[in-house]
Amino acid sequence: MAIRTGYRHGQFCWIDLVARNMAEARKFYLDLFGWESVDMDTQGGPPYAEFYLQGKKVAGIGQMSEQMLSKDLPANWNSYIHVDDLESVCAHVTELGGEVTVPVRQVLEAGKLAFIRDPTGAEVGLWQQGNHFGAELMQDYHCCSWNELLTRDIEAARDFYGRLLGWDFADYPSSFAKSYVVSQHGEETSGLLQMDERWGDMPPRWMVYFAVQSVDLSVDHVRQLGGFVTIHPLDIPEGRFSMVADSQGAMLDLVEMSDNGEEPE
Repeated sequence: MAIRTGYRHGQFCWIDLVARNMAEARKFYLDLFGWESVDMDTQGGPPYAEFYLQGKKVAGIGQMSEQMLSKDLPANWNSYIHVDDLESVCAHVTELGGEVTVPVRQVLEAGKLAFIRDPTGAEVGLWQQGNHFGAELMQDYHCCSWNELLTRDIEAARDFYGRLLGWDFADYPSSFAKSYVVSQHGEETSGLLQMDERWGDMPPRWMVYFAVQSVDLSVDHVRQLGGFVTIHPLDIPEGRFSMVADSQGAMLDLVEMSDNGEEPE
């Protein structure tokens, strides 16, 4: 378990779900993970709520815009990286081969956000905190335990994020695909994984991992709630893994750590 009181530059700090139907998606995750939720006062802005676990803030949920709904886009889990100076980071994105897809915007008193697309095509959020620093609980059961980039050009991604955010990378021994573990300020924060033809036409993306006590039982629960399975449960060196999607198409990873892995406390 990691109870957080803040984050340092370059560390993942928050996740939120952009839902096609916010009310239905909220019910899905309250049931799946045992979360509680609190509606936020957006002062006339789009509806938004925060999820809590053990009394700690763990994630957010918002309603997809009418414009996005008209494009028939699936729901999506967003990952956010804490940065100290959002404008400065965004100014370097283009020169490093990326794109700022959502320019810097103020989110009431909570902070400032932007979205960028890396040179391999994956989007990720950037967050400069105001009175909201991010998740108060990480690396525990039923909350975010890891963020991983699925990319078709792992070396280009490594170069981009390393230069933009100062990330350090270490080779991760995997029989499945080339992988890197990312560390920042002495913490292993995320990973990169090389995609190949086995992934079909799935676009590059940042995935969110949620730790669970039993992957198989959680997968059954996902099905019962109207979700579906993208990668059926399988054993990996760290334990057991599955990729699933909720009832509105948002993809997420479930991981059950083995006794030899870094199991949440």
